[in-house]
Formats: sequence, structure tokens, C-alpha cells
Amino acid sequence: MRIAFIGSHGTGKTTTIKKIQSLRKDWIYLTESTRHIVPLLGFNNAYEIVEKYGIAFYEGIIMGQWCIIDHNYNSFYDLSDDDIMIIDRSPLDNLAYYYILREKFEHKHEFLLKKIADYYLTFIDYYIFFPIGIFDFEPDQMQKKSKQKEHNDSLLRLIKDYHINNIYCINEKTINCRALEAIEIVKKLTT
Repeated sequence: MRIAFIGSHGTGKTTTIKKIQSLRKDWIYLTESTRHIVPLLGFNNAYEIVEKYGIAFYEGIIMGQWCIIDHNYNSFYDLSDDDIMIIDRSPLDNLAYYYILREKFEHKHEFLLKKIADYYLTFIDYYIFFPIGIFDFEPDQMQKKSKQKEHNDSLLRLIKDYHINNIYCINEKTINCRALEAIEIVKKLTT
């Protein structure tokens, strides 16, 4: 079972996943690749890459990470019926960023990015959504407060457009409680 934690930046997804990982070592974890890719390419943050090459280029690179969950392509994570994979973000998050950051000339890439997202979304069984506004936003070089709400709204539109019904919302207010809430959601899904 593949469960994607989705939501805008600064909502506690990655921190919650790290907490869950300390509690559930038997689950498989796939981390989001932005914080690895950006320095690898010689940049300080994703916005520098987007400014130089465009959001379609950047999200195309990031969407490439989803091939790892494609059992038709890759048997590295060929999950058994009992395996649980927690995924940090999803192709929906990538599309949401594309829509809020694209320039006019990048509209031509929408078809290909959607086609990639459509395909990889078929490998995600459930989603756990992390809403904005729970934590005070803590900006760093990778995150901009000004884009958090735009991304959140774009993501909510995509959830509706894609008719994502297999989604649960995190309601708890602390990382520890969020981790426990997410674990309980996953347990209910697997019983």
C-alpha cells in the first residue's frame, strides 16, 4: 500500500514522516527529492532553478522521482500485500507548483506534465492531506510564505479535478499527535 502525504510546504509533512519513521521502522519511506536535487544542481533553492530554467523543467525533474513507485518499471519497491510505503508528496503536489509558478511560455508543457502525473498517480492508494495554517510558517531557502496558500489552493483544485476520494485530512496540532493520527489512519486502511 502506497500512501502519499500531500500539502503545501511548511505544513509539517516531512517532520511528521520522520516522527512516524522513528515509531514504525517496519514501513518503507520515500522522501521528497527537492532538498537533495537543488544542491546537487548547484543552487541554493528551487526558486533559483525555476527563475533560470522555468517551473516545467524543474517539476519535470522532480516528477522523475516517481518512477521508483512504478512496479512496471522498477522492482526495487515491489511491495508485498503487507508492505506499507509512506511517500512525502505526490505528483499532485508537483502539478500544483507548476500551475502557480508557470510563465506564459510554459503552458505548452502542461500536456506532458499532466500525462506523467496521471500515470504515476495510479500507483498511489491513499492520500493524507496536511492543511496550511496549523503551524507558524518557518521560511528557509527552500520555502516562500507567499506561495504557501497559492500552492494549497492549487492542490485542493487538483484533488477536486482528479476526483481524489481516497483522502484523509490530518487534524492534530502537534507533530507527535499528527504522527499518531497518521499511524491510526494507516492502521484503519490496512485492516
